[in-house]
Amino acid sequence: MEDAVAVALRQWRKVLPDADLDAVAVIGRLNRCTALLHQAADAPLGRAGVNRAEYDLLCALLRVGGELTPGRLARETFASGPP
Repeated sequence: MEDAVAVALRQWRKVLPDADLDAVAVIGRLNRCTALLHQAADAPLGRAGVNRAEYDLLCALLRVGGELTPGRLARETFASGPP
């Protein structure tokens, strides 16, 4: 049974048979692993009534203590934000 990455690679090979798809294969598998890990992590958060962003925010506030500026909060949660 093919997974989504194998299907996409097969489709690319039909369209571009001579293309080097090694990078596409690696990045596709990494993205798929990331999605599966997020699903596994999100399940207990959902049962607790929070999403990942809310969880990250709460963890940052608990770890650092006190008030956080938007820039510091972005750095503490690894989010994109002001430099």
